[in-house]
This record gives sequence, structure tokens and C-alpha cells, in this order.
Amino acid sequence: MRRIFLSFCCCGRLGERASGLFCGNYVNYFLITWLPFYLVRERHFSMDTMAKIGGIAYLLAALACTIAGWLSDRWIAAGATPSVVRKTFTGGGIGLSGIFLGLAVVSGPWFAWGW
Repeated sequence: MRRIFLSFCCCGRLGERASGLFCGNYVNYFLITWLPFYLVRERHFSMDTMAKIGGIAYLLAALACTIAGWLSDRWIAAGATPSVVRKTFTGGGIGLSGIFLGLAVVSGPWFAWGW
């Protein structure tokens, strides 16, 4: 049992998987727990406005996933390695999420609505 555990931990992919899952789950944690509290308490949005912003975030995420899936399929069909394509889209998505989270923190309600 110990040998199986050590071979699993030392194969190199455990760290990649763990960091990818952490980053993806961190965005979900942010959207579910911190964003509503932040919008209501700090930005003084009403509960209705906060729900609309939270809903828009999930709709945009679904749209981005659909477009990214289509683009990655096209890239793989053009001859790219699936591993490189998936890692590129995963890293790019995590990077964009970080940028948008930072912008949401430093900007006011004007930016939250996108006007």
C-alpha cells in the first residue's frame, strides 16, 4: 500500500492536478461565498442586484466554457497535442479569472455592471 501511495505522489502529475483543482475550486468558492457578502456589505448592493450580478457571473462562465471547448476542439482537430491545448486553456482561464477578480476588488460599482 505504501509503495502505491509513493508511486502516485512521485509521478509528477499529482501536483499539477492538485494545483489545477485548487485554482478552479477557489473561483467557485469566491463566487458562492465571498462575492455575495462583499457586494452586499461593502458595495451596498441590494440583494436583488447582488443576485443578478452572481447570476451573470455564472452565465458568462457557461458561455466562456462553451466557446473555449469549441476553440480547443478546433485546435486539436488542426493537429495540436491535446495535452498542450488543455493546459493552455486551463492556465489561460485561471489567469483571466485572477485578472477579473483583481479588477472587481479595485473598482467601484460602475465596473461591476460593465458600463
